[in-house]
Amino acid sequence: MNGVVDPRTRQQLFNPNPPDDYSQRPSSLALSSLNPYVASLAQQFLNLCTANGLNVTVVEAFRSWDEQDTLYAQGRTTAGDIVTDAEGGDSYHNWG
Repeated sequence: MNGVVDPRTRQQLFNPNPPDDYSQRPSSLALSSLNPYVASLAQQFLNLCTANGLNVTVVEAFRSWDEQDTLYAQGRTTAGDIVTDAEGGDSYHNWG
């Protein structure tokens, strides 16, 4: 814990031994890295797109908290444009 009530601190305080430690999972573009219900919705969406002639590609399904923090820093403390307002643990990408 770092003393700041951020997602990492909340996870340690309220669920110190989670069955799935999302904060340490690597990023993945695989739908299998998502919650099974979310993965099924994503697959239905992709099937619907294909059926209607749309070529859609999943570029990221699950995003690690560290990668989210790197994206959050962009345009703030590192070069580039701001691309997200969510820090690690605050994005739906971080929870699968």
